[in-house]
Amino acid sequence: YYYKEYFITIDVLKNAILQLPIPRSPIDNPKLQQPLITLVDKILAAKGKDPLADTSKWENEIDARVFHLYGLTEEEMLTVLNSFPKMSIVEKTQIQNFYRDIERGNLK
Repeated sequence: YYYKEYFITIDVLKNAILQLPIPRSPIDNPKLQQPLITLVDKILAAKGKDPLADTSKWENEIDARVFHLYGLTEEEMLTVLNSFPKMSIVEKTQIQNFYRDIERGNLK
């Protein structure tokens, strides 16, 4: 969509792609890495014990952290989440609540 709206040609050119406003993540910061690593480790451990384990809570927290990491506002995050019609409202709400907790500093 963005490409079509802002560039003259529909040909995908490398220089045009480089102009797309994709924010760089500050993931090199260990303080931002560790919570994600911890969550992934929990998911892997749970799935290692039981492949059918429900890890959705941790997965939703990861989603919220990634939205926050890339500097998306809550409104932008909801726009992205609402673009997934098969995602349940429960899941969307949980991600939104995690996002708010991160914003408030309740999750480190």
